[in-house]
Amino acid sequence: MQAIMLFTFTIGSCLLCSVSALDNAFEKRSGYTAPQWLSTWRNQSLLFGYQLVGAQVAEPEDVCNNMTILDHQRWAGMGLDTYAMQRPFCDQIGADSEDWSTTSNRIASNMKFFNTGTFLTQLLYSFDLSNATATFHNPFVYMCNSLRPNLLEAFEVQSDRFLPAICAASNLTITPPPFFNGTNATQASQEALDTHQRLRSTFFAYLMIASNTNGPEADALCHTLIDRKPSLSNEGFDSELVSQTACGIDGRRLSAWEAGTAIRLWFSRVYVHILRHASDAPDWLPWLCENLDAGAMNVTGLYGKTIKKGICARADGCRSGCLTNDVEAEDFGIPSIQGELMDNQA
Repeated sequence: MQAIMLFTFTIGSCLLCSVSALDNAFEKRSGYTAPQWLSTWRNQSLLFGYQLVGAQVAEPEDVCNNMTILDHQRWAGMGLDTYAMQRPFCDQIGADSEDWSTTSNRIASNMKFFNTGTFLTQLLYSFDLSNATATFHNPFVYMCNSLRPNLLEAFEVQSDRFLPAICAASNLTITPPPFFNGTNATQASQEALDTHQRLRSTFFAYLMIASNTNGPEADALCHTLIDRKPSLSNEGFDSELVSQTACGIDGRRLSAWEAGTAIRLWFSRVYVHILRHASDAPDWLPWLCENLDAGAMNVTGLYGKTIKKGICARADGCRSGCLTNDVEAEDFGIPSIQGELMDNQA
């Protein structure tokens, strides 16, 4: 079963719901109306939904009929599209006859599809295009020639979808260069892959934590994620880190504001890590430092100011110091979250 394109949905009793219909429902509940926000977070919500199905955190039919089993009325307020999150559970009902290997492969394919959609939308809206023309100040001309398919694939981004879209955004009739993808191509380092696993695992854990509104819910989540360690590992997560984050000191109940801020921080960390490692061009980081636009990134739900700050520090050779995860707030206590939020609003 191939991943279904984003333009139609089958959710519960709503067959082939249009994007506009879902947009209207989402906007009324969340207040987030910018197209780039809607596209980014719908893709991320679908990705999260498939991650939840793959982790087997609940019976698909139960969640398809009643999303509040997982969502305690908090995710939508943080920008997530719970209608989109529900769709993978509804899709899974019709796949009960599959063996789990087939199901796992289908879920993995869908996760990669929507991870690609998330990263693509983030990148397309990471620049100030107000003065861009087909050949002047258009960042996608450079990116079309600099992004590396094998590096994108290492971080679960479908290069055969991603690169043509980036090249098309240049407004020129160009196609991705035929980069060599064999054994001599630049490979992502094991350190970069391990860091990516830790970042996406922690981001997933915070997405889960964000739904908790009371102690019993937090305790139930902790036990569920411990029980689902094998499934989480099969999805490529660091299952120990996921459960530790949900059950440990960071797994305390967060206020809606704290949880939303933490989600945005880890969302930014995952993005900038993939971006930093998506090319081996020698001028990649200096070019990103010069061209990334903090305001544009903010509109997709990223912390643009700290992303640009981290990229520029690395482009400068870290002479002024580099943070481990590129985006600030290593300690996710209240002061760190507040400080990071205040810094990005300045």
